[in-house]
Amino acid sequence: MKKRTAAVLAAFLIPYITTLAVSGRVQGADGGKIGGNSDRTSGWESQTDGRQILLDREDGVRNNGTGYAVPLEEYLIGLTAVQIPDGYPKEAVKAQAILARTALYREMDGADSIEESALDMDYLESEQIERRFEAAGMPEYYQTICGAVRESAGQTAIWDGNYIEPLFHAVSAGRTREGDEAQPYLASGAAKEDEGAGGYLTRQGMTREELKKRLEEGLNALGEHPDLENLEEERILEEIQIVKRDSAGYVETVQIGAETYSGDAVRYALGVPSPAFSLEEDGDEIRCVTYGRGHGYGLSQYGAGLMAENGSSAEEILKHYFKNIQIVSE
Repeated sequence: MKKRTAAVLAAFLIPYITTLAVSGRVQGADGGKIGGNSDRTSGWESQTDGRQILLDREDGVRNNGTGYAVPLEEYLIGLTAVQIPDGYPKEAVKAQAILARTALYREMDGADSIEESALDMDYLESEQIERRFEAAGMPEYYQTICGAVRESAGQTAIWDGNYIEPLFHAVSAGRTREGDEAQPYLASGAAKEDEGAGGYLTRQGMTREELKKRLEEGLNALGEHPDLENLEEERILEEIQIVKRDSAGYVETVQIGAETYSGDAVRYALGVPSPAFSLEEDGDEIRCVTYGRGHGYGLSQYGAGLMAENGSSAEEILKHYFKNIQIVSE
């Protein structure tokens, strides 16, 4: 069996497909330090234990391209602003900030600093956040994010004394997924409320020729090197079989011809928003029906938003999605 480690499990690397996802790192337009003159971000030094993110960018814009250090708590503002959709309640934003902080602490592994290039995380600088929310007609939301980070300063999620893998996604397929033996805190749970989210259900039509081309090009891009030359387009649905789904309905294994691939690899190749998909005939076309947005592990951002609207705290939200964890302050 051809296997590929699911990129979706690196939640903070490729967390989900969302309208707010930012591709690559976003650079600032001026040469000032992040939050240098902002009353929203000043004073972080008093809330941090000295951990820093080293912005080792060689863009020739800031600090003559030599980089500079930013307090981790300040960095979290720009990180959280990228990761969570605009307009979510503060407790949901706070839950996201705790996951983001947990991810950073995991990556730093006890060190006091880490280079930004080693994180591979998207990040917005303070001026960029302000411009984005101004353009969206909600300038006050920047203060919500700053407040969420400030009020959760130093808080992380742990299980059995170790930082959890802080996975999250935009919308589940109606149920979150169970983790493996290394992630006992990821228990599958009902999330019927996610079915009311915008973009929960998507349908994509394509010709048989296009389906074959997507699979070939997408799997090749993942290094799978599929041999689809003898795949008959007229019988393509017979040649593509979903072999296994998990308890939450997400595809785990797909057989294409004589070879097998992970559901995540096929999802990537098809360009659909979730591994909870099916293929069906629709006249002369093939229709791909997909439920949810993202990998389905850990926190559902849509569900977290609803819980916050109904009065749940950030800690209650996190403990709903991650079983038997502790929220600790460091």
